[in-house]
Amino acid sequence: MTFATFTNVIVILLCGAVLVQSVRMMKSFQAVKDGGLKDMVAALDMATGQARAVLSEMKETLRTDGAAHARTVAQGEAMREELTVMVGIANAVAERILETVEANNKAEVPALPKKAARKPAAAKAAETVPAPKAKAAKPAPKSVKTAPAKSAPQAAPSAAATGVRG
Repeated sequence: MTFATFTNVIVILLCGAVLVQSVRMMKSFQAVKDGGLKDMVAALDMATGQARAVLSEMKETLRTDGAAHARTVAQGEAMREELTVMVGIANAVAERILETVEANNKAEVPALPKKAARKPAAAKAAETVPAPKAKAAKPAPKSVKTAPAKSAPQAAPSAAATGVRG
């Protein structure tokens, strides 16, 4: 075998392999062409249309619900400001009540004489033993009594006095 014959045989084998590969590719192209390419494009087109419809609905919902939520938030902020003022007023009233109770307690507790300061042991024991439950309501303790009736009613505190801007 000469060199030329040897190269011709190799070229014949390579051409046969190319023919086999070409037939396989033709079958693959035919399967894509006949098979699902048209269906796949149609499905993608339908999905794109549905996505556009959903996005337009979401935009409309955002417009309507967003505005409603903004109004609700604005109303909540107004309520918060009003409640802040009310809390400030309530704190000022509570402080005045405490001051009145403290002043009343100081006025009612006179200095005890030295003899009254010492109690017999039986009296101390009677104070520590709990009393049986009474049938009638007990009077309020001295620390809870209100101011005397002759004092004038006080005006509600202003926003400046409570430290709250309104």
